[in-house]
Formats: sequence, structure tokens, C-alpha cells
Amino acid sequence: MEMLAIKVGLSKAATLNIMQVQVRSDSLLAVQMILGRYQPPWYIIGLLGEIHALRGQFRSCVFTHHVREMNFCADFLANFVQLAQEIHLCMDSLPRGLSALLRDDANGKKYFRM
Repeated sequence: MEMLAIKVGLSKAATLNIMQVQVRSDSLLAVQMILGRYQPPWYIIGLLGEIHALRGQFRSCVFTHHVREMNFCADFLANFVQLAQEIHLCMDSLPRGLSALLRDDANGKKYFRM
């Protein structure tokens, strides 16, 4: 599921003519497969090829792993959407919990692993 989300995000960025992309994922395995540090299972190879092809469309495309505790906004949005679909949010009317998470991120709140 994470690999598909990465592909969809890259496709959207390419459609919007964004030339520099940072992909931050809490799936270390997905990042390692994309970077060629881990051999993907056979059923992911086609999707991985699509991600690599999309990656080549950007001037800069960086993949990094972030622990889940640093990814609260993305985790919130993933749980907010029940179906795999594109959503559009207006900054003036964000879901209740997301506004607080964005404010915490902007203020540099630190999260610690337990």
C-alpha cells in the first residue's frame, strides 16, 4: 500500500509540474526497495519500475525514511481517508485534529519514541 501511495504522489507531483520532490515515508522497507538496498518481492517489481520511471521526471527526487512519530500529519490523513482516493483540503477548513498537528510541526514540537 505504501509503494502505491508513493507512486500516486509522484504522479500527482509530475502532473503539477513540480520539479523537486521529497518523499518521506515511515516504511523503511519501501524506501530501501526504491533505493535498491533491498531486493523487492516479485509482485512489487512492476510498481517499483513505475516509481523509478516517475522519479526520472524530476530535477530532484529524494526518498527518506522517517519514523512514524515524525509523520503524524501523514498518518492522520491516511486514517482520515477510508478509500484510496484523492482528497482536496482547504487551509481554512482542515479537519480538527490536523490543524493542531500542523501547528505543532510548525512550532518545532519534538516527538520521542517510547
